[in-house]
Amino acid sequence: RLVDGAGWIDGNATSGPQAALAKRAHTLPLREIAPFCKQIEGNLCVITASRPGETVKFGTGILVGEDLVLTAFHTLEQHITRNGHQPIAGGRLFAFFEHIGLGAAIDPEAQTPPDVLKVAFHADWLVSSCAHMPDDGKFLRPSAEQEAQLCDHLDFALIRLAEPVGRHTRQFSGGVRRLWWDITKHSAQYLDDERIIIPQHINGLPQRIDFGRYSEADSNYDTSRTRIRYNTETDGGASGAPCFNQRFEFVGLHNAAFRPEGIDLKRNQGIRADRILARLKTTALPSPADWKAPVPLWRVSNDPARPGGDTSTEASQIKAGWGAALDTVNKQFDAFTPKR
Repeated sequence: RLVDGAGWIDGNATSGPQAALAKRAHTLPLREIAPFCKQIEGNLCVITASRPGETVKFGTGILVGEDLVLTAFHTLEQHITRNGHQPIAGGRLFAFFEHIGLGAAIDPEAQTPPDVLKVAFHADWLVSSCAHMPDDGKFLRPSAEQEAQLCDHLDFALIRLAEPVGRHTRQFSGGVRRLWWDITKHSAQYLDDERIIIPQHINGLPQRIDFGRYSEADSNYDTSRTRIRYNTETDGGASGAPCFNQRFEFVGLHNAAFRPEGIDLKRNQGIRADRILARLKTTALPSPADWKAPVPLWRVSNDPARPGGDTSTEASQIKAGWGAALDTVNKQFDAFTPKR
């Protein structure tokens, strides 16, 4: 029982002082974290970008449509023309989903690990983009010229995949659809010490997550109001990772470290969600709710690159033809299944 603003807890058996170290969002409910993590782990992906003979560049992306991924522009910069922002042919560009648990970094030239889904970019993959800012995060207070540049350099790329993976199931054996994250359900409110939660792929490694806090003082240095700063931990390859608040609302896209030259200040930085969405207002981002299946789907595809959820006529015929047989199998299975 909380008895005063200092955080003193009064119990029946014992009592003692408890310290609230932040202004808000002191703790998060476990029962809300679990479904968030379950959904985001199916939407997060490793982005790899390279050309034959070149070192692979890693990034993080989030599935925001059935075949659309949002990531950082600078990860793909070498594959985009400077004038007109058109994709340059010849790149080896992939998104890897389900890289979770333990394991090594993704190697796009090696055999894809079991249970990891490798998806190539579409031939015409660049849907929308905004270039990155030179020396982003390396200056404290922007000049008037830099402030104008920050508004036009939001460092994001919306890319199209070769497969609508959001409509397919996460597991090769079937189940529920993967779906995607609805970034239109975002927040443009930023309060000091609110949580900034970043799920990410560091240098192509399996998914990681950190729970940090928004810094109002450091964010206020950005007079363009396009960047947010926080103490959430990131590392190389995390660019393009989505940022969420404690209500699990989309609030930004991680893009850089904030380390102004000549100043002992270390934070991380993202692009505000509302600024990105304003640039994407003419791009259709369908709600994943339109694709939610009432029951898990049978796997009807033999291609691991296109697991379950095929809604073709052929698939419907297969399921209709085997319907009676499946009912018989299910009844027999139920008869031998121990009841709890």
